[in-house]
Amino acid sequence: MEVIIWKKGVQAVEYYCDSCKAQVPEDEGLWVNGEMTRPHEYPKGFCKTCYMKTRRRVVPNGE
Repeated sequence: MEVIIWKKGVQAVEYYCDSCKAQVPEDEGLWVNGEMTRPHEYPKGFCKTCYMKTRRRVVPNGE
């Protein structure tokens, strides 16, 4: 989730993980898994740690 701090104009933008609710540094940004939750809703943004837990594990054929 992005939070915009507004006082007579944009003062700052803060990023928070939608899973663990931790504040994420601006240079790291949020990771999106690309899955839509419902129509007209934005995909959830995750910190890098939570994103790695949500992504699908890819296994090569035959293993």
